[in-house]
Amino acid sequence: MATVTNRRWLAGLAGGVALAATATVTRSPQLVGADGIALDVHGAIYVVTAQNLVLRVGADGAIETLATAADGLNQPSTAAFGTARGDQRTLYIANFSLFSPTPTPGVLTLDVGVPGRPLP
Repeated sequence: MATVTNRRWLAGLAGGVALAATATVTRSPQLVGADGIALDVHGAIYVVTAQNLVLRVGADGAIETLATAADGLNQPSTAAFGTARGDQRTLYIANFSLFSPTPTPGVLTLDVGVPGRPLP
C-alpha cells in the first residue's frame, strides 16, 4: 500500500534566496530499486525499477503497473518522453541489462496515452 505525505523541502538558492516547495512522497515495496523517472502533463510520475517494472504514480499516490519483464524489461535504468510531434505520449525506456544472466540491452517504447511534461 502506498503512503503519501506532503513535506517542505529546500530546492536550492536563486540569487541568494532559498526556494522551497511542497513535495509528495510515495512509499511502496514496488518502488524498490527505482532508477529513472519521467513526468507527464497531469503530474503523474513514471518510474522504472530494477524489479523490471514501469510504474505510474498518480498525484494521489496510487501506483499502476504499465510494463513488466514479460514486456521486454531487463533492468531498466532510465525513462524519458518523446518530444517530437506525435511522439509526446511515447515513453522511451533503456534496458541497462548489465547484471542479467540473459542480457537484452536496448531501448523499448511504451505509449502511455498521456503527453510528457515539456522540459524547460
